[in-house]
This record gives sequence, C-alpha cells and structure tokens, in this order.
Amino acid sequence: MAEVPAPGLTQRRTPAQMKWSNWYLTTLKLAVALLLTLLIVLFWLLRQNAANEQRSTLIADVLWLEQSVNFHLEGNAEQFQQLALDLALTPEKNKDALFRLRSQHLLKNNPELQQLLWLDAATRMLDALPTKNLPRLGYAGLGEETQTQAIERASKLGKPVYTEAYQLSDSPQFEVFFPIFQNSQYRGSLVGVYSLNTLLKQLVPWWFTEKYQVRILDANGNTLVSKSKVSNDATT
Repeated sequence: MAEVPAPGLTQRRTPAQMKWSNWYLTTLKLAVALLLTLLIVLFWLLRQNAANEQRSTLIADVLWLEQSVNFHLEGNAEQFQQLALDLALTPEKNKDALFRLRSQHLLKNNPELQQLLWLDAATRMLDALPTKNLPRLGYAGLGEETQTQAIERASKLGKPVYTEAYQLSDSPQFEVFFPIFQNSQYRGSLVGVYSLNTLLKQLVPWWFTEKYQVRILDANGNTLVSKSKVSNDATT
C-alpha cells in the first residue's frame, strides 16, 4: 500500500526538481535582463538616428542659406560689373545719367544696398545714390582692409573685393569695390554699401528663423547682427 503524506505537511522536492527550478529562474532573469538591454540599445539607436537626421537637416539648411545668399550677391555683382563696363564705354557727357539710372534700379530692387558710390581713380567721389551724405566708415574702421587697400586690390586683381563687416553706429555693414577700366587703364571704382540687418531680413526666410539662430560675427567673434525666433536656451 502506498504511503500518503499527512495533511499539512509539504512534500520535499527532489534534487532534480530543485535544479530545474533554479535553472528556470536563472533563465527568466537572463531573459528579462536581455529584454531590458535590447530596449536600451533600441532607445539609443533611435536617439542616434534622430540626431543624425537632425544633423543632416541642419547641414542641408545651412548649405541652402549659404547658396541663396551667394546667389543673390553674385547677381548684384554681375549688375555692378556690367555698370562698370558700360561707364568705361559710355561717352563722358552721358556717364552721369547712366550711373543714376542703373543705380536707382539696383537700389529699388535690393533693399539691403544702402548706398552706391562712384569714385574716380584718385578715390574722389563723383556721384552717389541715394545721397552723397549717407554715413560711411571711410578709412578708419575696416581694420587691415581699409578703403585704400580694397581699391588697390580690386584694381590689381581686376575683380570685386569685399571688405570685412564693421559696425557703424547701430548699423553693421560691409562694402564691395568694383574696378572700372578703360583701355586697360584703371579709371575708378563703384562701391556698394550693404546693410547686414537688411540683408538678413531680406534673405533669411521665416521658417529658417523658426528652427535656428542666425548670427553674423566679426573677426573677434562678436555678434554684429542676428535673426531668430529661437530662444538662447533652445538647442537644435
């Protein structure tokens, strides 16, 4: 007759049963640890992927803005260069009218242009629009890239020369010099004075400032002008 355990007494597990139970618990713990590890790795990969996508978007947007600004400035430069060529070829009595007509067109279609100047070979001002009395930095504040140096470089290279950006009152700006040649002789320069504030206002779209802080710095790293709707604490 088989023995029946008395009520209230627990049947002792065999060594085989205990070994299987420990193995099961160990396996369960390992499975849970592996699952947690996989979740952490997945979360890290998702963050890395998001960061890479954000970085790629940032690079693409910055390249787009750079190309947009360069395209605009190059378009203006072509008009300046054509005016310089036409001034060299136009009879003396018609030069003033030509300069004024074309300069008015440039100023009307490019609000970032504050002033256009026409200098002779001795850097004397022949004419300027919209007025000869707009404040310019002149020789003092361009650092190493003074007006005289810019004119000399433009005349020697035969191509436009841009100055460094500089602060004038509360209006940061920069200048570009276009040499005028007649019969291979240097005859003067056309000067465009650009406002950095207006340049950013005109060329940086609203959606760009919703995402990024756009700043133009001087040679010392100081902010000359900025445009953004992003707070300083926000990160991209």
